[in-house]
Amino acid sequence: MKKVLLLLLVVTFQLSALSFHLVWAQDISISASVDRPQVSLDQQVTLRVVVSGNVSQIPQPQIPGLPDFNIYSSGQSQNISIVNGQISSSVTFNFVLAPKKIGKFTIPPISVQVGGKAFSSAPISIEVVQAAAQAQAPQQQAPAPGATGNIFVTGTVDKQTAYVNEQITFSFKFYRNINLMSNPQYKQPEYTGFWIEDLPPQKTYYEVVNGQRYFVVELKTGLFPTAAGNYTIGSANLVCNVEDFSPPTGFFDDSFFQSFFSRGKTHTLTTNPIQIKVLPLPQGKPRNFSGMVGQYRIEASADKQTVEANQPITLKATISGVGNIKTISEPAIEGLTGFRKYNTIPSMNVTKENYVVQGSKAFTTMLVPQTAGKLTIPAVEISFFDPASRSYRTVSANPVSITALPSTKPAAQLPSAFSPQGIKFLGRDIRYLKTSGRLLRKTTPVYEQPWFIILQLLPLLALLVSFIYSRQYNRLITDIKYMRLHRAFGTAEKNLRGIKEQDPVKTACAISGVLAQYIADKLNIAAPGLTSAMIEKNLLDRGTDQETVAETLDIISKCDFVRYAPLQAQEQEVRGLAERTKAIINKLEKTMKTRK
Repeated sequence: MKKVLLLLLVVTFQLSALSFHLVWAQDISISASVDRPQVSLDQQVTLRVVVSGNVSQIPQPQIPGLPDFNIYSSGQSQNISIVNGQISSSVTFNFVLAPKKIGKFTIPPISVQVGGKAFSSAPISIEVVQAAAQAQAPQQQAPAPGATGNIFVTGTVDKQTAYVNEQITFSFKFYRNINLMSNPQYKQPEYTGFWIEDLPPQKTYYEVVNGQRYFVVELKTGLFPTAAGNYTIGSANLVCNVEDFSPPTGFFDDSFFQSFFSRGKTHTLTTNPIQIKVLPLPQGKPRNFSGMVGQYRIEASADKQTVEANQPITLKATISGVGNIKTISEPAIEGLTGFRKYNTIPSMNVTKENYVVQGSKAFTTMLVPQTAGKLTIPAVEISFFDPASRSYRTVSANPVSITALPSTKPAAQLPSAFSPQGIKFLGRDIRYLKTSGRLLRKTTPVYEQPWFIILQLLPLLALLVSFIYSRQYNRLITDIKYMRLHRAFGTAEKNLRGIKEQDPVKTACAISGVLAQYIADKLNIAAPGLTSAMIEKNLLDRGTDQETVAETLDIISKCDFVRYAPLQAQEQEVRGLAERTKAIINKLEKTMKTRK
């Protein structure tokens, strides 16, 4: 009886621990709010979505369809903290909603997928009321028949010559001094060769052109050219329905009946294409230049200055300034000795004040001092090209001093989210031959030797292998799903070996294609339609651990980064991506389970 009770106690404890682990692993919260519950038709409302939890990577929330609003992204901010080796993060996504019509509306719950589970916010109610009289467009009751100057559009850029990765701002303006019968439909131009950033939403104002006063709606887009050369920003289109003041005919010739029964007239307005010349960055790039363009500064700090040896500290290096924040890569810590370095976790804050992309990107690294004594983390340096001065600049953070005390505790066990970076033991290159020191004399006849008996069984074994191979071959040619699943690993290995040295962009495209095709074969779906969200969901559904999923998404993100920002794609970094891809495919082959 005592043994039974002890067994029940152990089982209960294990189940409680498992339940606690599951609850902790799903400690995710999401909330959504607006800055005002009521807004007029000519105003905008700010939607803030906050996602927080105990994971290092939080995906983009899924905004539901809002047909009654135009949605614009206005930046995001992220905060990561590491306490006793446990990670917690919070990301705030900001959106601006521009209402299209009057009424009472509900923003449905906003969801986010983390760890294969969906977390949702509460719905939000918003009321859109009529705009104030002074904010309406000027009325023109009877424009001249056939007039063409009542509406028009323009497309301009703030500069037609720029350096690679320097911001160019495209402005689309819609002028009108006549009433609209419905909301216009805007189609942005083609931005081939540019990294695109949404800027804060439309602003409205009045402007006098050729003696006439117009109501203007302006939209702006931030563009970052990815390579030197000549590019064309295509034509932007706007389809709008305006009041039709055609000359009255027939019985209803009174202006009242004419306005009452008028269905309006549809116009399609088009901007002219714009030629852009992108200059290559000048010669004389600093040794540690990674392609950053703009104005930046860097700061570094540790969470503690005194720590016992073999216990972790957190180093945070923050790069802030004006430029394409998303393309900033991790700065190297050169000359770091006396520490074991673990994986770096990035976090990003992006703002778009005055229609200029800016913000900061922080890199949080776990370091473990190996010995006691006075240790120094060297100054972290970054180099960037400043378009204003047309020169390269190098800035650095101050060195960080650490006092490591003699260890009184066992070495800290860090979570699986961190893995050490350093020397790895691969094997010895010298192996010794061993001999028994004596020769054996054969005394048994050949037909009694074990190998001779096994040899007689080879025909039967060959027949069995042939039968199994035939069944396998027939299944491979008849079951497409099984064939893709069976050959996915071998095909991926072969394609990775076939990637030859070439320019970084082509190599990154090839690596991304191999990884995407392998996952698509495992999932039995088309590779071209595979998104990061789909990859994350399906891998987690098949039992893949969070660390492996995060590593897979990071490789795909790095490949996209190299493709769209080739100046930062160094050969060493690309080779590293190929090695990481091979390792993650091997890991996925062992851990991913196929859904029955």
